Amino acid sequence: MSQTVGQRIRHTRGTRGVGEFAELLGVNRKTITRWESDEALPDGGSLLALKEIFKVDPAWVLTGSGVGSAELLSADEQVLLDGYRALDAATKKRMLAFMMLGGENTTQPSGSTKQVVKAKSGAQAAWGGVFNIETRGKDEQGSKGNKG
Repeated sequence: MSQTVGQRIRHTRGTRGVGEFAELLGVNRKTITRWESDEALPDGGSLLALKEIFKVDPAWVLTGSGVGSAELLSADEQVLLDGYRALDAATKKRMLAFMMLGGENTTQPSGSTKQVVKAKSGAQAAWGGVFNIETRGKDEQGSKGNKG
């Protein structure tokens, strides 16, 4: 059974209260209630606000096609995504290796840390198997005696 427009809007609202959601979109609480009960449809301006604020495809809101509900982000996920997008390329690569694949750090005699990350299960196909990531240690002096 497919969701209604109201159910998709309710899903987009998530754990936010009706008042907070309405304020973010620039409409009143009654408007949100009418949308969620399928008594009314959002107007063009509200659909654009949903897209800009919540990254929700207007086509998905109205028809169920386009960006699906499984692709909507929670507030925590959005914070992580925004933080990730602000990183430089090298840090993004390290974060992906850490978050997606797990890994093992070894300290090399040169003082650099080499991280070899082996993919697990389905991640191997998606992430290409093995990442070799080199990062320089903070205190490169005196690191020759480190054991790894």
